[in-house]
Amino acid sequence: RGKKKECAYGFCDIRQFTDTVECLQDQVMLFTNSVGTIVHQACHDNRGEPNKNIGDAFLIDGNMKWRALKPLGGTSPTPRGGHAFVPVASNRAFVFGGRGADGTHLGDAWILELHSTAAVSSGWSGKNIDARWERSPEVAPDAPRPGAREAMGAAFVPPSVRENERWTFLGNMVRQLDPKQNKSANLTSPNDKGTSDDKTGDKPTEGAYGGKRGEVWIFGGCDGGGSTESGGVLNDMWRYDVDTCAWTRSTIPHKRQNDKAPVWPPGRFGHATCVVPCGELEPWCGKHFEIAEDSPCMVIQGGCGVDGQVLNDVWAFSFERERWTLLSDPAGGMEYTHGRYPAWTEAPNR
Repeated sequence: RGKKKECAYGFCDIRQFTDTVECLQDQVMLFTNSVGTIVHQACHDNRGEPNKNIGDAFLIDGNMKWRALKPLGGTSPTPRGGHAFVPVASNRAFVFGGRGADGTHLGDAWILELHSTAAVSSGWSGKNIDARWERSPEVAPDAPRPGAREAMGAAFVPPSVRENERWTFLGNMVRQLDPKQNKSANLTSPNDKGTSDDKTGDKPTEGAYGGKRGEVWIFGGCDGGGSTESGGVLNDMWRYDVDTCAWTRSTIPHKRQNDKAPVWPPGRFGHATCVVPCGELEPWCGKHFEIAEDSPCMVIQGGCGVDGQVLNDVWAFSFERERWTLLSDPAGGMEYTHGRYPAWTEAPNR
C-alpha cells in the first residue's frame, strides 16, 4: 500500500521568456540562473526543495530525493575523486582525471549522456533516466594531451552565436556537397533569414549540421610528482574541443622587460574557477586583452601551491587571446602595472 502525503507546491514562471531569449541571446543563461538562484534560496529558507527547471519555469516540492543512475551498455569510468565534472550540454557532462581508488592519478576523459524516458513537454518527473558513458577517443597515439592529475580547475565555454552560425553554415555546405546527404541537407547562410511555412520555426531540418558545441578548459592540478621541481603542482592550461575530442595546450608567453606584473599564474590545485563576461571584470581588462565586453573569461582564485602554500590571488584568463592577467594578490605585495588592485567586499547575508 502507498502512503498519502499532503504537499504544498509552488510554481515560478518567467514571463515573455521567448522575447527575453531574443534580446539576451547567449547571455540568457546568466539571467535564468540568476532567477534560479533566487528561487532556490527562497525554497531553502522555507524548508522546501527545488524540483526541476524547464528553462522558463521552476517547480518546487518538498520531496526531493537523490536517485542512483545505472549506466547502460556496461561501460563506465573507474571510481575516482578530485576529478573535473563539467556540463557541456543540457544532458551531457565532461569528466576528466582525478585520483583512483588505489591512489593513482588518472588522465582519461569521459562523456556522460543522460536520456530521459519521458519528454519534458509530457510532464517529465525525473524518475526514469538512462545514463550512458562514452570514453573520449584518442585523436592519434602521439596527439598532445594533459597528463594525469586531480583537483584541477575546469570550465566549459559555449560557442558565441556568430561562431555557431558560421560552423552551422560550413557544416551544412559540406553535407550539401556529399551526395549521400544531399536530400537531407539544409544549406542556409547565417545572413539569410529566409521564409518558411514550417511551424517548427528556426529548427534545422533533419540531417542539418548542429553547429559547434564548445570547449572545455582545464588549468593546474597536481599529479603527485614530488620529485619534480614543482612538487607535482601544475600550472599548464589545456583546451578540449567537444567536437573533435582533440586537446591543445596554451603556450606560456615570455615576460617582457617592461612587464612588472607576472604573466602566468603559479602552479596550484584545489582552486575555485568560474566564467564571466569580460565586461564584469575591471574596466581596464577589455583594453588589456583587446576583447569585447561579452567575450568570456575564466577567473580563478586561491588554491594550494607548491610546498603546501595556501594562495589568495585572483587571475583572469581570456579564452579568445589565451592570456592571463593578475586581478588581485592581497598577500603577494607585487607591484602592478594597471594601478591598484580591486578591493574585496564582504557579501551581504541573504
